Amino acid sequence: MEENLNIIQKDPYFIKNIDNPTDEMCLCAVRNAWNAVKFIKNPSMEVMEEAVKNRGWALQFIKLPPYEIQKLAIQRDADSIRYLREPSLELQLMAVQRDWSVLKYIENPFLEVEKVAINKNEEAMRYITNLNEEKLRVFVVENIKIVKYIDEYNKKQLLDTIQFKLGEENVDNKYVIDFIECEALKFNRVKFIHKHGSKKAKQILVDYKLGT
Repeated sequence: MEENLNIIQKDPYFIKNIDNPTDEMCLCAVRNAWNAVKFIKNPSMEVMEEAVKNRGWALQFIKLPPYEIQKLAIQRDADSIRYLREPSLELQLMAVQRDWSVLKYIENPFLEVEKVAINKNEEAMRYITNLNEEKLRVFVVENIKIVKYIDEYNKKQLLDTIQFKLGEENVDNKYVIDFIECEALKFNRVKFIHKHGSKKAKQILVDYKLGT
């Protein structure tokens, strides 16, 4: 047994040659090589934990991973969500909050998850299917810069939503500045704020112009 353990320390993949390896051997293997878990039949909870802590991608070699193992894997590597079928809302949110681009690995994501990804980076629009006007209205409130990814017709359809957002008394600085700088909107955005913006939006505009 000790001889096998010494070999595994040098060559983690040697575990595949051992019938009924001990937990100590299995732990040694996955700590040294995360993908050695694929050679372990029915790994214990501790072995699964060590494997995904080493690399979240170990998830692909674990059959029916417990929920806690799924969470640990995503905490380690957000893109390990690609190895889960129908991940929960909690797991989807955890993944995109860590890395918005993993949205591309989630089939039929929750709207809340798409919103988080859009809020972090408008490029997430590339990974969203089944777009409709209702979704676009939700997304443009999260991030005005999504208009770079939609056609002129839909931009016009969203103007009332943008107007409403800019008219909010608690509109945030970033949204207003992003709107001012958004060259994808081919109209006078300064006049638009003067006409439709809240007092705060207009003050942000003044401060922006003074600072440029």
